[in-house]
Amino acid sequence: MKRSGIAALTIVLLLLFVISCSPPPGPVSGGPEEPTLTPEPPPPSAFDLIAVGDVMLDQLTSERLRYYDPEYPFAKIAPLLKEGALVFANLEGPISDRGKAEQKLFAFCAAPFAVDALTAAGINLVSLANNHIRDYGVDALEDTLRLLEEHGIAYAGAGRDEEQARKGALLEINGVKTAVLAYSGIFKHGYPAWRAGPEKAGTIFYPEKEQFIADIESARQRADVVIVSLHWGDEYTYQVNREQRETGRLAIESGADLVLGHHSHTPQGIEIYQGKPIVYSLGNFLFYPFAESYCNESFVLQARIGKGGVEGMRLLPVLLGESQPYPAAGAEGERMRSLITGMLDQFKTAWALDGDHIVVEW
Repeated sequence: MKRSGIAALTIVLLLLFVISCSPPPGPVSGGPEEPTLTPEPPPPSAFDLIAVGDVMLDQLTSERLRYYDPEYPFAKIAPLLKEGALVFANLEGPISDRGKAEQKLFAFCAAPFAVDALTAAGINLVSLANNHIRDYGVDALEDTLRLLEEHGIAYAGAGRDEEQARKGALLEINGVKTAVLAYSGIFKHGYPAWRAGPEKAGTIFYPEKEQFIADIESARQRADVVIVSLHWGDEYTYQVNREQRETGRLAIESGADLVLGHHSHTPQGIEIYQGKPIVYSLGNFLFYPFAESYCNESFVLQARIGKGGVEGMRLLPVLLGESQPYPAAGAEGERMRSLITGMLDQFKTAWALDGDHIVVEW
């Protein structure tokens, strides 16, 4: 081979070697870069529940609402309430401008404008199963159902008929199907006259045990999580009675993931039964100031709810104030944390302090 041919072949081989070792071409300097597409993470299959006790919008609250805007009653606590995707309260009485008071010692009925206080605070779920919901008769109850529906507030424990009352609320939040049922105890007034029927508006009662169990089992088939609200127990005491313990455990055994109690006008302890919380009483939350100081003590429950049930729980002590609940701070906060943790100790429920909060552990 001629020398010129050998030289040409050598040059070609060197060029091929250089090209094979060179990095792939990048974008032209100064030109637009190819966008990097980051897929959005899937939404979490969990949500934050906030639960509070008795909310009674009549009397002092209604009087204040005539002079202040709807945000007044919950102004000091609303930022915390609004952190919840689901915000629960027991609505202690109807909202209506119709009806006649029942012949009983205490009969409550809030003016229609009071419903705006619930929406202003972010409360979007209420229990209607209690000993005051029919204080002003069927018309006032039906007005309450209509007002709640018009304001986008879900409800459980009462209805235009028994079927609606027993169905409760079925909600889907962040992919978690959540059923909420609510029942009242049988007190001195209201049973069986207030009981919902096939064509009769009213509420429902947990002492009707067979139906109570069947309702929870049915809800268990429809939902990932079942929450049961119970208006029960003795008034004006921190102590949990035998019926509460038996009924709370029966609810869990029937398929409930969380029991929320109220009626005592005081906070009460929390039992972890079969790995699931029974909150015996959330206490009062918005009420007229009681002469008894223990009726002005309460807490806000914050819970993380996933498809498997309650994943975590925190309690923030609060005091009721002048129809304006607020977080307990300073010496009041220390006293309230000591009070509530003592109630947890009664049930051997583990807890830890995290700043102003009490973390319930299990």
